[in-house]
Amino acid sequence: MKNTLIVVFAVTTIGLGALCIVQWQKLSEQKTQNVSLRAAMEQKTQEIADLKSSQEFVDQQRRDLLDQASDLAIKLQTRPQTEAKIPDASAPAISNAESPKTEKDKNPFGGFLAKLMDDPETKKMIREQQRMMLTSFMDHWSSNSTSRRRMPLNSRICWLTT
Repeated sequence: MKNTLIVVFAVTTIGLGALCIVQWQKLSEQKTQNVSLRAAMEQKTQEIADLKSSQEFVDQQRRDLLDQASDLAIKLQTRPQTEAKIPDASAPAISNAESPKTEKDKNPFGGFLAKLMDDPETKKMIREQQRMMLTSFMDHWSSNSTSRRRMPLNSRICWLTT
């Protein structure tokens, strides 16, 4: 009986030793996997930080360009209209006798538009086209808006009918 007890303890010890070796191998595999995942996480974190900094840079550039554009628009609007009408000193002056063209001949497209706008039917057609375009735009905009309640169509385009 003593011998059988020694054999049982020996088999149990060998089994537990084998189990410890298997568990040790699994633990080392998990450690290497953990290290590789940590390295990948640090790489992704660095990429995210780089993307954020580049996005901030692009946003700053966009703001600067918008500021420049608004400054240029203001300068363009405040520029006196007489600058465009002053003839260049280096350009030869054309007298009225040399140029038989009338005001309408100088700008035929403007004359064409003036004739179109004199016609009440054309005005009505343009007004209807603009109303239809704005109606479709406003319908699309108000259907995509979740925080605003939908306004009736007549209240959105009432200014077009006047």
